[in-house]
Amino acid sequence: MNLITRKNNVMGREEYNKLFDLGIELRDEGTKFHEAIKIFEELYPIEVQPDKFNKCLLLGGLYNWTGDKQKACEMFKTGVGLNPDSELASLCLYLAYVDLDKSDQAIGELARFLNLHPANLYKDTLSELIGEINSDRLPKYKTKIFHLAEKNGISLRV
Repeated sequence: MNLITRKNNVMGREEYNKLFDLGIELRDEGTKFHEAIKIFEELYPIEVQPDKFNKCLLLGGLYNWTGDKQKACEMFKTGVGLNPDSELASLCLYLAYVDLDKSDQAIGELARFLNLHPANLYKDTLSELIGEINSDRLPKYKTKIFHLAEKNGISLRV
């Protein structure tokens, strides 16, 4: 039997998988986010890779959907730390920073990822940023956004 250590006791892999699947089912119902959060918070400290990364993204999404934007941001930041090459985790962190009105951190995360990797999921974000480039919140990022958009084949027409 594959056992997983959990603080002062042991959980079997089968029990772990059942709880993980239940958390996913509760999340997917669309109304039981708090119940899903309880399950993933219980499973979160258990060190199972790559599940730790997945739990960060799941908890981040659940916290976001329940309005806890700060906790969502913390989970996405942990997820990026575990897998800095994940465009999904990076985009989630970028959006969390946007929700918290942390434009410097948001653009910083977008640039961190796109300076290392080509855009896939970020293509829509770059297009939206180009469309908003003359808004009050973006002028200081104009050069950086244009550079990243051009590098990733995004039209610079505004």
